[in-house]
Amino acid sequence: MQILENYKNEILSCAICHDQCLSSCPIFSIERKTSVYPSRKAQIANSLLIKELDWDEDSAELFYYCCGCRQCNNNCVYLDDPKDPIPIFQVARYEAMKQGVKLDFVIEIEEKIKKHGSIYGDLSNVLKDIKNNVEPDKNARILYLIDDETIALSLNSAKSTIKLMKNSKIKFLISNMINTGIDVKALGFFDIAEEMAKEMTDYLNKQDIDKIIVSNPKTYYALTSWYKEKGLKVKKDIELETTFFYEQFIFKKKRLAERENNIPNFIMLDKVGTYQDGSYMARYIMDFDKPRRLVKPLFSHYKEMRTNRKDAVPAAPANYPLGLPESIIEGITKLRVVDIEDIKANYVITSDPLTYHALKKYWDENKVLSISEALLMNYVSTNS
Repeated sequence: MQILENYKNEILSCAICHDQCLSSCPIFSIERKTSVYPSRKAQIANSLLIKELDWDEDSAELFYYCCGCRQCNNNCVYLDDPKDPIPIFQVARYEAMKQGVKLDFVIEIEEKIKKHGSIYGDLSNVLKDIKNNVEPDKNARILYLIDDETIALSLNSAKSTIKLMKNSKIKFLISNMINTGIDVKALGFFDIAEEMAKEMTDYLNKQDIDKIIVSNPKTYYALTSWYKEKGLKVKKDIELETTFFYEQFIFKKKRLAERENNIPNFIMLDKVGTYQDGSYMARYIMDFDKPRRLVKPLFSHYKEMRTNRKDAVPAAPANYPLGLPESIIEGITKLRVVDIEDIKANYVITSDPLTYHALKKYWDENKVLSISEALLMNYVSTNS
């Protein structure tokens, strides 16, 4: 039986919808074709499920025209029970492969995953260099897990997090494993992804540490939500670096009420800053306040963009954009750049590696910072 059968109700609900979510779809905003409608893809999935259509390259390719941002779910017409078609599209990718339909870009990425354990290829030397700059401390109770996406797309962000923790005299270790499997799952390689998830869970549970820090919201979601769905449990405290730094630099300083416009040991730049909610932060984890509590005091002028928090327009796909043309990826970013330039932001801060990479590539590499880079840029000392 096709796994798609498990999503029959969701498929039918989306297939009969009148495209309430369409206006919020980043793909449709760039690629004005009815074939990219979420409802049309659901209709194709249903036709494949009931065998009105046969699997072929055209039907398989259609399901890669989704960036996983969950804007469709956020704007769903079924208000009492919003639908999320993203799992349908991911299952359809898996089903296409099981039916022997593998597009060239799927074959290429599969070989890369099997050879290197990552969609980004061999990152072992980069991880080795990072670990060489962190002296092992047997008394460290914190493990910093730098995922493959962060290493490949926002390496300076990870380096800044490491430097910031060193400056704050925080003892920590670097994880030897970097892939949770969640992007591999999103591309439809379910079996490989689940093996990766099991290996990561076993590895983390064997570490003699108390807490795991991650920079990437997607990694946090994988470890705390997706793993739970698969019956896996990481038996350690897991924190996003935004939460960790919030506790280190604001909450632990007591006087919490005074911190709205000031953080001890950090200067304020006379610039306009804004925060871009990546899709995982905005619509999977929905953690909005802690990053802003860290970013706002760093700039004399903090402004929100036209859409923000849960309604934030994506500046990049949520998952690895396999199969999406470069023109669509660039177009998604440039749509958000309009909002950035509208508020005349000098700096855009983000927690999301794909957003970080896209804004640097298609907008201005000197005006995009991660949370840790922004904090480090304004850092004075630990004495006060």
